[in-house]
Amino acid sequence: MNLAINQVNVQVGEQEITPAILFSGNLNYPLLGNTNTEKIQDLRQVIGNWQNDVKTFQDLLGEKFLPSANQGQLVSSSVFLN
Repeated sequence: MNLAINQVNVQVGEQEITPAILFSGNLNYPLLGNTNTEKIQDLRQVIGNWQNDVKTFQDLLGEKFLPSANQGQLVSSSVFLN
């Protein structure tokens, strides 16, 4: 897993700019198989399991970087999961 942490400014419309922290990451998988057909099949399986990867990413952030989020403080999640 590759993880990046960046300071950003968030502004919605004309509202005040709010400082925030942006966590982004990606997971790399080798494509298994000896033929293109096998590799495409493996790629489809990896893509089909994207929700597990998102959960792994969220769990990592919640446990290692944002433990106070588990105690009721406001933390915004990805727009892809809303």
